[in-house]
Amino acid sequence: MLWALAAGAAAGGAVSSRPWVGLVCGTTLIAVVWGAEFMKRQDTPGWVSRLAGLLLGGTPFAALLFWWNSLLFGHPLRLGYSAAFGPAHSLGFHVDPWGNRYGVLEALGYTGADLLQLGVRLIESPLPVTLLVAGALLFAPRQMRGRLQLPGLWAASVIVANALYWHHGIHFGPRMTYESIPGWMGLIAIASTTAFKAGDGSGPRFARWAVGMTLTAGLVLGISTLTSAMSPKSSDLSQDLEIPAGRQGGPRVGATGKTIIFVHGSWASRVSAQLAASGMRRDSIETALRRNDLCEVDRYARWRVTPNGTPPSLDFDSRPGSPSHLKVQLLSPGNRIRVSPSVSPDARCRREARSDRLGVLELEVVAWRAPALPEANIVYARDLGPGANLRLLGDSGNEAVVWIDREGAEPLFMPYREGMQLLWGGPGD
Repeated sequence: MLWALAAGAAAGGAVSSRPWVGLVCGTTLIAVVWGAEFMKRQDTPGWVSRLAGLLLGGTPFAALLFWWNSLLFGHPLRLGYSAAFGPAHSLGFHVDPWGNRYGVLEALGYTGADLLQLGVRLIESPLPVTLLVAGALLFAPRQMRGRLQLPGLWAASVIVANALYWHHGIHFGPRMTYESIPGWMGLIAIASTTAFKAGDGSGPRFARWAVGMTLTAGLVLGISTLTSAMSPKSSDLSQDLEIPAGRQGGPRVGATGKTIIFVHGSWASRVSAQLAASGMRRDSIETALRRNDLCEVDRYARWRVTPNGTPPSLDFDSRPGSPSHLKVQLLSPGNRIRVSPSVSPDARCRREARSDRLGVLELEVVAWRAPALPEANIVYARDLGPGANLRLLGDSGNEAVVWIDREGAEPLFMPYREGMQLLWGGPGD
C-alpha cells in the first residue's frame, strides 16, 4: 500500500509538471511493473487496494493542477498552451496554429525523423538505434526479449505520444524524449548484449548491471540538474555581480536598492509583448507578424492600447508562410522584419526600426537568471521605449540600466538616460 501511495504521488507530481509526458510515462511504468506482478500472482484483492492507494497518492497533485488551471486559465482542464494559443494547439490530427496540416502521414514523417535524431543526439550514432533494438527483438532468446519489455515500453510510449502532437521541436534532441532517456539507454544496453551473450549467463548479468548503472546515472543527473537550477547563485545575480562597464561605465548591481535592467530586444518582440498584454492570443499574434507589414502591426498594437478611430486592417488568415508581396528587411544582425512596399512608415515606426540598429537581445534569454521576485534587487525588463519605460520606473527611485547587445563587440551597460538618448533620441521625460 505504501508503495502504491508513493507511485501515485510520483505520477501526480510528474503530471503536474508536464501533463502529457507525465501521464504517458507514469501510466506506462506503473502499468508494466504491476502488470508483470499480476501475471505472476493473479492477486485481484491486492490489486484493488493498490489501485486505491495509487489514486489516493495522486489526488493532491490532481487537485493542485485543477486549482492552478482554474485560477490562471478559467477551467480545471484548460492548460496554458490552449489559453495562449487557442484550441489548434491541442493534441490530435488537425491544422496547427500556424495553418500547417498535421495528419497521419505528417505524424509518420516527423516520428521517423525523431527516431533518427534520437540516435544522433543521444549516442552520436549515424545509424538508427531502432535497428539494434529491432534485431534484439527478432533474434534474441526469449528470456532476453522479456528483459526488453519495461525499458522498451518506457522508450516507445513517449514516441507514440509525440506522434499525436503536431509540435516536433528539436532542442538538444527530439521533443519529449528527455524523460525516457533512461529507458532508451537501458533498451540499447540490453539489446547490445545479444551480440555477445555467453552460455554461462554473463550476457544477462551485464544487462542487469547496464540497466542499473543507466538508471542510477539518470537519477543522479536529474537531481544534480534540479539542484543546480534551484541554487541561489543560478537565479539571483545580486551576489558578487558587477555589470561589465562598457564604454559608458556601468554601476554596481545591487549596491543601492533595486536595479532595473532594461533589455533592448527586437521591434517584433516589443510589438508581440504589447499585443499579448492587450489580451490577444499568441497564435493570432504570430499570424499577424508573419502575414503583415510590421509597421501596420505596430499601428494596430497602438490602436488596441488607445482605440481611437479605425484600426489598421490586418491579415489574420491562418495559412502557412507569408504573402509574396512582403519583403524581408535586415535591421541588425539576426533581426529581420517584414515590410510591404505599399505601406509608408510613420515617424513612430521609423523610430522603432532605428532603435534596433546597434543589435538586439531578447528578454526571455536573460530574465530567467534574475526572476522578478519581491525580494530581488535585480529585475530585468523589456525596453519598450522611453514613455512605456517611465510607467514602470514611476517614482520608485530605483537605479535603471540599459543593456544593449552588439554583434561582434562588448555589450553596452549604460545609465538609463544615456541609453535612452542613444537608442531612442531622448529619455522620454
